Amino acid sequence: MNYRPEIDGLRSVAVVPVILFHAGASLFSGGFIGVDVFFVISGYLITTILLNDIEAGRFSLVTFYERRARRILPALFVVMLACIPFAWAWMLPEQMEEFGRSLIAVVLFVSNVLFWREAGYFSPAAEEKPLLHTWSLAVEEQYYLLFPILLFFAWRLGRKAAFTIIGVIALISLGLSEVGWRKAPTANFYLTIFRAWELFAGSLVAFVMSRRTVAPNQLFSLAGLAMVIVPIFAFDDTTPSPGLITVVPVAGVALIILFGSGDTLVRRLLGSRIPVAIGLVSYSAYLWHQPLFAFTRLRYAESFDLALGGALVVMTFALAFLSWRYVERPFRDRSSKTWTRPRIFAWSALGMVALAAAGLGAHLTQGFASRLSETERAFVAALDNRPDDDFRQVASRAGFGSGKPKLLIIGDSFAKDLYEGLRASSAADLSRLDVVLVTIPRRCKNVLRDTPDLAAFLDPSDKQCQNWKPRVGDPDLDPLVREADLTLVRSAWDVLPTRELPRTYDHLDALAPGRVAFLEATTFGDVKYNSLSALRAHRAGRGYRHERVIHGGRTRSAHDRPYPSGPLAHDRARVFSCERRLLRDRQRVPGHRRGRSAFDPGRRPHDGAGRNDHGRKAVRHARFSQDVGHEPGLTLGKPRHFHSAQALIETGLTRCLPQKNDATQSVLGPRRAKGTVARTTHFVMWK
Repeated sequence: MNYRPEIDGLRSVAVVPVILFHAGASLFSGGFIGVDVFFVISGYLITTILLNDIEAGRFSLVTFYERRARRILPALFVVMLACIPFAWAWMLPEQMEEFGRSLIAVVLFVSNVLFWREAGYFSPAAEEKPLLHTWSLAVEEQYYLLFPILLFFAWRLGRKAAFTIIGVIALISLGLSEVGWRKAPTANFYLTIFRAWELFAGSLVAFVMSRRTVAPNQLFSLAGLAMVIVPIFAFDDTTPSPGLITVVPVAGVALIILFGSGDTLVRRLLGSRIPVAIGLVSYSAYLWHQPLFAFTRLRYAESFDLALGGALVVMTFALAFLSWRYVERPFRDRSSKTWTRPRIFAWSALGMVALAAAGLGAHLTQGFASRLSETERAFVAALDNRPDDDFRQVASRAGFGSGKPKLLIIGDSFAKDLYEGLRASSAADLSRLDVVLVTIPRRCKNVLRDTPDLAAFLDPSDKQCQNWKPRVGDPDLDPLVREADLTLVRSAWDVLPTRELPRTYDHLDALAPGRVAFLEATTFGDVKYNSLSALRAHRAGRGYRHERVIHGGRTRSAHDRPYPSGPLAHDRARVFSCERRLLRDRQRVPGHRRGRSAFDPGRRPHDGAGRNDHGRKAVRHARFSQDVGHEPGLTLGKPRHFHSAQALIETGLTRCLPQKNDATQSVLGPRRAKGTVARTTHFVMWK
């Protein structure tokens, strides 16, 4: 195969946006498309090598896998080894345990499956996972393992048959990805079946190029370059990728490979010295960038900014050059008498076993928790408390029974927040009400039981959520809705399949017309919180503070991003019409104006009775939260700080629910003495 410098230059177009995207450069909002570019290039190069070997009669799986081992494993192992001491020094036990699992998954070529299964609201931040980027390597490695076998057997049916089979599989994979981003977006992003069409697109180009000479074409090659460059700036995290829209950059890469050779402008641009130099070290640069960014964010979360990100980009390419020069090149030299085939396979196996053993050790020891003292482990456990962990399951059906006006609250931890806010409000005398709180963990999705493909939105390994009861539509819950004088539904809608919210709302409203209100959750953004910094502050005997900027209600869901307007927007306005009218003038609503709130997870809050030191007693009784969506006052057992819930009641639900609804007036009773607590509250919590 003749060397084509423009393909190395194309690698630079792929890797630079990915790195800048992860560095936080907002201009490169679609930088993740670089991974798709890599897939097409890999498919083209691998298929070209295989076709040349098959046609020359020298096809050998052993030889092929040796080449892949030389190309991929040495640099990968060096980066993984370099991560271990930093993980030991800077990761808390839970993070270290997860890092250990990723070590195992990487050497088994299944890290994409691991990160798919770990993805979710309560998983550690993706940007703090040092080996997260290896998901794309796993996709390629799975392709390397299976595609040569597929091609070998398909070739026996003839060249055209092999081409057709690959094309059909590519179309099926593309179709699955278009369905996947709607039904199972996380699986669609990580799993090979949804990405195979990008690799197979490169394979199809290789078939065409190996059969005939394609004349260079200025127009087509420039169009291809534009189709790659524009998405880097036009796409963002709302783009449903991979899917049909990803055909644009994938087809652009194909056009460059097909028509970008010869004396074209694209070849002169991409084949110039700087793009080629970056392309040569692109693999090592890709390997190094994520660990550098992740560990820096772990250690310096509060000070990570664009300038620091830029410095890390420079460090990435410095390490990439060293890695390419002293690791990649020596091992890729098949004429080397030092690194013969047997030694390559032997050292590859040894490296895989050693890294897997390290990962297994981290997993079995709960992240080497013994690194911390008993008090520090208790402190870390307190930092990790989350509202979702407080849900409990009861076997019996609880319901109304006091004969007082009935208030039903349904939702996740935000519904629990609402109850606490109501209890603290001077406008709502809950002692006059019979209140039932029905909760469902956020990860289990608070939508109608018969929501189509609900299971696709849930973690397949989480049997608890798969079988969760009660949901809206269950025989245990619907009678409570009918019986209640007023039903308030409040959840973190941004993690739900929001296109199903209108159906959920309509179901409840049909059960209790005019007596149901959906409320949005308050969001607290711009959080700079770091558990490691809190632990260091704890060791130093001082508190650790962070700030949160208070915003208004959540306005959209992750699942409605492809549909920013149109019927869905109308349905959402209808579902939340009560609250929208209530909070239309946010300047009049206390707690919804923009402001700052501080929370000190390093100290126990003063309550007039407890100690405020860093001793074991304070840690044991502390209540902290890592969930940045919740008002810290409530999570810490201080509902008097929960201004937004008070404002919701004090402004008056009668402004949006029917005036004839006597239950609304029951909620908005006369002011009660401060500190009065409802005595007739039933908690219906399942976990």
